Amino acid sequence: MPGSGGGREVELAEPAGVRSCDTGGAWDACRGPGARNSNYWMAEYEAMRRLCSEADGRLVKAELRSKMKRAEAGGLVFGKDRDVNRMNVCPIVLEIRIRKNIGTDDGDRVIRLYFSEPAHVDGLLLASKLGYKHPLGREEQDAHALEAGTRIQTFFA
Repeated sequence: MPGSGGGREVELAEPAGVRSCDTGGAWDACRGPGARNSNYWMAEYEAMRRLCSEADGRLVKAELRSKMKRAEAGGLVFGKDRDVNRMNVCPIVLEIRIRKNIGTDDGDRVIRLYFSEPAHVDGLLLASKLGYKHPLGREEQDAHALEAGTRIQTFFA
């Protein structure tokens, strides 16, 4: 699937969240360059897990798995302060809210899985970044969404 965008700008399937919140789909992931071709969001999950308690890590993993399965079935809810929302700073990016807070060495964090539902690939849910930020960290969140958007565009380049 990488490279299937033909160099065009990726557009989000409309209405936003149609797959994760209605018709369902199948997950794929943006991957890093090089021989290892590692899955970005899984590497970010592992880094986040090392920052929090074992119990928090297990809870996040369970909630992440549950919400991703619900997205595959189209069972999430779209809207501000709901399961899924569109990122204004980068309109091809959606976020799944995973958990309100986890404790880390430098305070609480809010966790988001950033993904897309590209219009030109039927049924695709494309995970691109797992971000964790301070609860009031709007600038952190915007930076995460922009990074996710770049990864999505690169995936299809």
